[in-house]
Amino acid sequence: MFHRRVIEALLVFVSFVAVGTFPGGDANAQSKREIKKAKLLFQEAEDLAADKQYLESAAKYLAAYALFPASDFLFNAAEMYKYAEDKEHAVEYYKRYLAEAPEGRGADEARTSLETLQRKLDEEERKQQEDLERAKAAQMLVDEKREADLIADNAASAESAAAGAGANIRIAGLVGLSVGVVLVGVGGYYAVDSGNISDKVSASPDFQPALEQEGKDAERNAYIFSGVGAAALVGGAILYFVVGKDSGESHSVSLLPTLRNNSVAASLIGTF
Repeated sequence: MFHRRVIEALLVFVSFVAVGTFPGGDANAQSKREIKKAKLLFQEAEDLAADKQYLESAAKYLAAYALFPASDFLFNAAEMYKYAEDKEHAVEYYKRYLAEAPEGRGADEARTSLETLQRKLDEEERKQQEDLERAKAAQMLVDEKREADLIADNAASAESAAAGAGANIRIAGLVGLSVGVVLVGVGGYYAVDSGNISDKVSASPDFQPALEQEGKDAERNAYIFSGVGAAALVGGAILYFVVGKDSGESHSVSLLPTLRNNSVAASLIGTF
């Protein structure tokens, strides 16, 4: 350190001055002990600096400064922090040195080092801020994608549930259509039977009340089964073609049941 001889000479000079300026012996002894300890700390700091133990050396310089406040100690501490890449502390102690010795031997070097270190600190801070902004932007993209995926998953689940419900409704519609066909068929059977009985009654010269009643019962059953079957067909058609239709499909269905003396028919009209 280029301040070494200056500080050593200053310490020796002050040790002689202290003897003549302090009025009490105890004060003189205390001053001598502090100066002697400061010299030892200074030498330890120099040895640590030679071993490149810069942070430990800086601590020794500052301990010596606490006993003997020579501004050169602050400069040397700042130098140690600079070599240790501790820019914040180096800037702090260069500023303190310049505040105490703006025209000191190391003032120009301190200003140059201070400017360089401050520029690096500002650049590091700017880069950290940019990295933080990029990290925030990246996190926002991740959050937006996660939200979009969640919305898509919910939509797919809803669509799947709707499709499942539509399938179940269509199955119910098919069951209704099947039952309706069977009932209409039964009604047709009774209608044909009623017609045959009516023909027999008309052809017989004798009055046959039992046969006539059987014909009436068959006719009644024909109406009942045909009516219920027609209703089942209509309900099943509505469930299958209208309620359970897929999105985008368009169906129009009409079921027209017809009952005659000897037959029953059901007409299913619509677009599918």
